[in-house]
Parts: sequence; C-alpha cells; structure tokens
Amino acid sequence: MLLEILMQARILIVDDDLDNINLLKNVMQVGGFSQVKATDDPRGVFALFVEFEPDLIILDLNMPYQRL
Repeated sequence: MLLEILMQARILIVDDDLDNINLLKNVMQVGGFSQVKATDDPRGVFALFVEFEPDLIILDLNMPYQRL
C-alpha cells in the first residue's frame, strides 16, 4: 500500500539538457513512477510548480537565465 502511494508521487524534472531529462524520465517510468513532468526552461518553472504541485523536484542548479 505504501509503495502504491509512493508510485503516485508527482515528480518535476528541471534541466536544460534534454538528454538528462529523457534519461531521468525513462528511469522514473521503468521504476513505476507515472506522474513525471519535465521542462528545459527555468523561466516557466514557477507556473509549472503551481499547476502540477510536485512532491519532488529534480533540479539542475546550473542553468541559463539565472538572475545575478
């Protein structure tokens, strides 16, 4: 029962490298996670966060469009 709940976790992947996104999405799907979204544009993350309400964010910290 706990495993079923865990597999329903909403996971958001944020990375500017599409190869990394595809790899992580595939690993998550093989692992049984069904609610995975991803973006390669950090400028839209806040809106996606509000809409999707993820339980976990996998985030690349070194991305373009960062404010200094």
